[in-house]
Amino acid sequence: MAFNIETDERVAIKILRERNNIDRIKLDKFLEEVRILTDVDHENVISIKYINMHGIYRKSTGQGFRVVYYVMELAEYGELFNLLQNCRLSEKLARFYFLELISGSKYW
Repeated sequence: MAFNIETDERVAIKILRERNNIDRIKLDKFLEEVRILTDVDHENVISIKYINMHGIYRKSTGQGFRVVYYVMELAEYGELFNLLQNCRLSEKLARFYFLELISGSKYW
């Protein structure tokens, strides 16, 4: 989680560190996620606010690393996938989430 001081909002940042031998599969998956999230415009789908393909991440030691990252809306209660992995939903709640998923999927 991060805080955008310009907009006064909490956001999430997804970072992929670039290396000389970067795993091509990880990079392709990361870029596909960016493509999907930028293509979908729906209230139930997290939106990307900013993308940087040539970022620098600096550790507190001053050491810097090249990174690819994007800034997105923060899911206050976490990802639905994690919720489904960690608990059993009542039938009523399962129906609610299912309808939300169906509602968002028609925009893909």
